Amino acid sequence: MCYITVCTPTYNRAYCLERPFNSLLRQTFKDFEWIVIDDGSTDNTSEIIEGFKKKAEFKIVYVKQSNKGRAAALNESYNHIKSKYVINLDSDDELVPDALQKIHDIWENIPQEDYDRFWCISGQCIDSQTKNLVSGVWPQGINELKGKRQRKKIIKYKKGEKSCCRKLEILQQFPFPQLPDTKFVPEDMVWERINKKFDQYCTNEVFRIYYKNSSDSLSSGKGYNLTRKFSYYHLTLMYLNDFFDEFFYNKTVRLSILHLPRLAILTKKKYKTTMKQINKWYKRLLVSLSWPFIYLFVKIYYRNKF
Repeated sequence: MCYITVCTPTYNRAYCLERPFNSLLRQTFKDFEWIVIDDGSTDNTSEIIEGFKKKAEFKIVYVKQSNKGRAAALNESYNHIKSKYVINLDSDDELVPDALQKIHDIWENIPQEDYDRFWCISGQCIDSQTKNLVSGVWPQGINELKGKRQRKKIIKYKKGEKSCCRKLEILQQFPFPQLPDTKFVPEDMVWERINKKFDQYCTNEVFRIYYKNSSDSLSSGKGYNLTRKFSYYHLTLMYLNDFFDEFFYNKTVRLSILHLPRLAILTKKKYKTTMKQINKWYKRLLVSLSWPFIYLFVKIYYRNKF
């Protein structure tokens, strides 16, 4: 059994898989394996992976499933990962050469009395072009904070993309849900639920190089916009139902009162349907009060799109 698994969900990205593969070849830490979860690709992904296996000095596990979306691919990966830790690596990104060594050293140096409260190491990404951090810098002393005190600080400073190494045993307790109207499940639907129960070990060490604007990325095309509206409807509903106790220090929760009716209107969900999905009367009241104003906003702002 290896120390850490690098997990890459992919769909029709054979042309760019060489980038993450080459970054793994350059790793200074060798006790890892790479698992590639192919979400029903119709290109030559399988042939590319077979070629990689002939070159690699590390184990490569290739699993192909029917097209179910990234969340289902990550759930499937949990059935094949044998290591204690896992880090996700997108099919068009790369790890810096000493990323896995840094991760190993951090896990091994966490004091035993603190180990159980941390579920992940949250590191940094740099932009492939500018080489600048793509997220906010973690403040000094954040790992000494526990529970709600740390969460308040993380909410304040976590802006943009992070690169996280997570404990497999925790991930297996929190699988990605299936949504009724979209395959795309926002990862925060899982990460945020775990973050309420466990602390994060935050570091400003850089683990990943982040590439943007791939021509076939999910963020391009009309289908993306509609898919994301359905997805973020469910995410916003989750914040309203499950995170309302963070109302005064979590702006996302406060904004959910406005975003939920906006997303409901844009996805053509009925008012009564939305109200039934909200779990407390006072939350339903707040959303109901905002609904007419949001309806007018949507009609005006999206008049050429709605």
